[in-house]
Amino acid sequence: MLLLSRGDREGALNSFLKAVDLDPNFATGYQNAGILYLQAGEANKAFQYFVKSLEVAPGNTW
Repeated sequence: MLLLSRGDREGALNSFLKAVDLDPNFATGYQNAGILYLQAGEANKAFQYFVKSLEVAPGNTW
């Protein structure tokens, strides 16, 4: 989140992607990646990450 607060969206996205690679059950990482993809205009990719977030944490309400 520090990278994101500094305006480094690409760095933040890469960090979230690495985090979910290291821990495939890290739902928040999928959510945050989805948000960044959505903000970048990549709705299909964002949707995939939102779905994955719900798969690993079905009760998560964000």
